This record gives sequence, structure tokens and C-alpha cells, in this order.
Amino acid sequence: MKTGFLIIILNIFTGFHLNEESDLTGNWKLVRNEDGIKAFTREVEGSSIKQVRVIANVKSTLTAPVAIVRDVSSHPKWIYRCKTAKILKTVSESDHYYYNETEAPWPISNRDIITHAVITQDKKSKIVTITSTGVPNFIPPIKDIVRLKKLQAQWKFIPKVNGTVDINFTLLIDLGGDLPSWLVNLAIADGPFETVLNMRKEIMKAKYQNAVYNFIQEL
Repeated sequence: MKTGFLIIILNIFTGFHLNEESDLTGNWKLVRNEDGIKAFTREVEGSSIKQVRVIANVKSTLTAPVAIVRDVSSHPKWIYRCKTAKILKTVSESDHYYYNETEAPWPISNRDIITHAVITQDKKSKIVTITSTGVPNFIPPIKDIVRLKKLQAQWKFIPKVNGTVDINFTLLIDLGGDLPSWLVNLAIADGPFETVLNMRKEIMKAKYQNAVYNFIQEL
């Protein structure tokens, strides 16, 4: 039961920056390789929880993966076990705050998080980065739902000259509570893997493939 719960809550867009977008050096260990998607984990100094990275490639416009992440109302369709997702505040097309509630199996309480997401693009490489930070006090706690206190997230979408896009999802999270780190590490790669798998399917919808934003330039 606890392992299943970990798979669920590790899908709320968590992540940490890497020094380079395509860097898989530094003791990364391949833990899952299916359907063209790879998941890696590695030890991180100062953390008892392993860092995870999921990578995939999809034939797509560069704007499409940005569009699906921005489409917060769609999150329950592809983020594993996401029950509710809604925009709380829009600062600009590339800057917004949103709410996610993740459904957990009984008798464990659901989890939620408020995230501040900022989208940027490198002018030279055209790589798009979506960096998110948890802001747990943005709205008051909700009764019977446990608010995650620490969350950072990063998606990187790397366009290729062959008309595909590399998807890079890297994460490190502190779940808190009394869950032992060995149990967290046991399931930490599974939920993010399923989320990227679902994303790769959902992204092919016309509304995402035909999306256009002034702040995103195709390769």
C-alpha cells in the first residue's frame, strides 16, 4: 500500500536542475527501460532520497509539450493519479500558479501542492525549460488533504533537427512524514515513468500539435 502511494505522489512535477541538459554522467543508474523511455536514479549528497531522471523522445513540434504542461486542466488525463488541477493565478503566458491534488489509496490522505511555474527558452539552442517551485502557503490548507511542503520541478524540451523533441524530466523530492527513505527510493522512478509515458501519448492531440505561443520559437 505504501509503495503504491509513493508512485502516486511522485507524479506532482518534482525536479532539480542538472548542470547540462543532456548530462547522464555522475553515477546515474538505469532502473527502467521500456517503450523507448528510460528512467535513471542516483545518490545525491545531503539527501537520503535518490534523484530521478526520465528521458524520452517524441515526434512533435517543440511547442506541443509546452502546451500540454500549460494546459493545467488536462493534468488528470496524463499525470498519474492526479485528481484535480486548476490555475490559481496567471502572471503571463509563461508564468502561472496552479493547484494539483493527488489521489492516494485509502486509508492514506490525499496530497496537494501549489506550484509556481515559469517557462523560458534559450535563444540559441531553442531548448525550453519549465521550472516550478512549490509555494505551499499560497492558499490555506484544505481539510483532510496533506500539503506537500517542498517541491521543485524541471521539464526540459530539446528540439532535434529530425523533427523530434527530447523530453527530460528530473526530480528530487522530500516527502516528509514518517515514510522511510528506503521505501521512498524503492518506488521513486515508477510514477514519473508512467507520467512521461502518458504525456507522450496525450501530446499527439491536434490542439497541442497546432499550438502557437509568441514566447516559443521552433527550431
